[in-house]
Amino acid sequence: MTKQEYINELKRGLRIYPIAFQNDILEAFKEHFNAGLAEGQSEDEIMKSLGTVEEVLQNIKEMEE
Repeated sequence: MTKQEYINELKRGLRIYPIAFQNDILEAFKEHFNAGLAEGQSEDEIMKSLGTVEEVLQNIKEMEE
């Protein structure tokens, strides 16, 4: 999976949330990717540190409860 595929999958999973929340989360993840790439990490390394999209979405859901 590439960075763009990860972001796209995350975006699909966030559709149930308000647009402003979606944008905040997506921006944070894009910034995390950009920072990691600037530090020399690969996209795979960054994705491993973030967790799978499913894990991210589950964490968001749990935070809301």
